[in-house]
Amino acid sequence: RIQSFFRGYLARQCFERNITAAITIQRKWKSFLASQQFESDLKDIIVVQSAFRRWSARCIVVKKLEALDVIQVTSCRWLARSRAKKVVINMVYERRMRNESAIRLQCLARVYFAKSLAKRQRAAIQIQKTWRCFSVHVDYLVAIIDVTNIQRHIRGYLARVNIEIENFAAVEVQRIWRGFADRAKYTRRSAMILRIQSIFRRKISIKKFQLLRKHAEIESRFRNSKAKVIQKALRGYCQLLTFERGATMLQKVVRGYFARVLIHRKNLSLSLIQACCRGFLVRRSRSKKVLHIARLVAAANMHAIRNPSLVLGERTRVALYELRTSKRLTEITDAAITLEMSTRLSRNCCVAFVNVGAPSILYELLGTCNRSLPHVEIVRIVLLTLRNVSKHKDLLNDVATPGSGGVILDLVQMFRDKDDVFVVALIIFSRLLRYNKKLKETCSQPENMKRLTHVLKKVAPSGSDLRIPGSRHGTSKRKKSIKALRSIIEFLKE
Repeated sequence: RIQSFFRGYLARQCFERNITAAITIQRKWKSFLASQQFESDLKDIIVVQSAFRRWSARCIVVKKLEALDVIQVTSCRWLARSRAKKVVINMVYERRMRNESAIRLQCLARVYFAKSLAKRQRAAIQIQKTWRCFSVHVDYLVAIIDVTNIQRHIRGYLARVNIEIENFAAVEVQRIWRGFADRAKYTRRSAMILRIQSIFRRKISIKKFQLLRKHAEIESRFRNSKAKVIQKALRGYCQLLTFERGATMLQKVVRGYFARVLIHRKNLSLSLIQACCRGFLVRRSRSKKVLHIARLVAAANMHAIRNPSLVLGERTRVALYELRTSKRLTEITDAAITLEMSTRLSRNCCVAFVNVGAPSILYELLGTCNRSLPHVEIVRIVLLTLRNVSKHKDLLNDVATPGSGGVILDLVQMFRDKDDVFVVALIIFSRLLRYNKKLKETCSQPENMKRLTHVLKKVAPSGSDLRIPGSRHGTSKRKKSIKALRSIIEFLKE
């Protein structure tokens, strides 16, 4: 059945290709015949039109010559009448009437000839149209008959081929099916015979197996008794061998460990001796100035050991206490300087600085400062302290207090002409914005954006020079501050 479907599919594909080829041949042949017939008809039409136009042109020329003769006769008569006017006064009116009648007759004749010529032309066109239609219709009928004959022969041929293919396919399918049925019948009979043989052989093999099994059980009992004795002796030997190998390995490891410890101690001793020797050589070869500095450092260390209040941690604690309790400007300045140094040198001091809530105190202090020189110095030191603490990412959330954004915006707007304060404030502001979303939302409000844009226009006006009034370091800090401020504005707009 599958072969019949496949062969039918192939036959249909072949039949469709033949139909397509026959249609293409018919279309090309019809177009060729139509073009040939159109060319021959066009030549005949051109010949008929040229003969008719030649005849009509001759008729027009004859009429024009007759009209010229009439005009000449009329002009001659008019000249004769003008010369003999005095003699033939009575005949003028009659001749004039005759001339008018002749003119009217000529007009009527010309109109009649023109209408007859137009009727003849329309009749000729109608005859040509009818003849062309008849010839094309006859050619079309002949082509239809030819195409029908071709299609009839091709379809008959394809039908005969299809019938032959189907007959061959049916014969082939019958042959294959009969062979398959015979083979299946033979296979079933062979299987039945093999089944019967297997049953008899199984009974015979079971009897032989039972006898062999009894003999094997007797032999296995004898072998198991001997094997148990051999396994017992082998296990004892293996345990003794394993114990000896483990003891040897343990001794090897312990001896290696003691050897490495001894070598390490010797290396430490040699390193200590080398260090002492090199230190002695360096101390012996140093200059008096370096020797004096070393003595001062040693004395300072001894003084710091004797006075614990001079240790960096203790100084930081005292500075934080003064910052929280003092009201004097000098003490606050000294405490800020100490905090800037300790936060720059020690991370533990930064952690202690944050734990006691010092950022809030510093922000309050910054909010009370003005543009006087002592206050500008305090603002610079406090901003440096906050910059040192903000270097540590785990402390940024503690540095970013709720009121820190407004305070830093005020500083940026107030000290835009002070490079040292302006640049440090922008750095702190950018760090806090990037690690605190609430502060970013607060600072991205329209009034804050307007303030930052105003500061940017003042700091970097278009068409001006690249120097800030009051700047001592040229354009480097100016460019750095402008770049930082633009990046902050773009970040807030995102």
